[in-house]
This record gives sequence, C-alpha cells and structure tokens, in this order.
Amino acid sequence: MNPELSAALARLEAAFDRLEAGVARHFDTDQRRSDLEMELQVMGEDRARLAGELDSASARIARLEGAVEHVGGRMGAAVGVIEDILARERAFGGASG
Repeated sequence: MNPELSAALARLEAAFDRLEAGVARHFDTDQRRSDLEMELQVMGEDRARLAGELDSASARIARLEGAVEHVGGRMGAAVGVIEDILARERAFGGASG
C-alpha cells in the first residue's frame, strides 16, 4: 500500500476515534444533565410535599393549642367552683361543729 495513503488512512482513523470520543462525552454530559434535572424535579416534589405536611402540622398544632386553652379555661372554672364549694362547706361545717 502507498505510504501516503496509509498515513492518510491512519489520520482518518484517528479523526474518527476523536469524533467518537467527543460524541461519547457529549452523550455522557447530556445523560448527567438529564439525571440532574430529574433529581432537581424529585427534590422540588419532595419540597412541595414537605411544605404541605408542614402546613398541615402547623394547622393541627394551632387547633391543639386552641383546645388546650379551652380545656384550661374550663378546668380553671371547675377548680374555682370546687374551691367555692369547699369554702362554703368549711364555713357551714365549722359553724355546726
């Protein structure tokens, strides 16, 4: 085979190898970008879900705090009634004894 032709074929083969390597790098970069975009989408969905759960938990805490305040008020009123009853009992019980 002609040495010039052999050299040209070797350069052509080397160029094809470089082209193939460049295409492979391009596909790898695209795949990594796609993977990152998918991961960002999943993270966004997780963030939205967690924000919803946080809102629900905050609303539940507010309802529980309201219930605790209501029960505390009723217990305070009940304690006041019991103290009044005990005071009257002492007053009447002490006078007759």
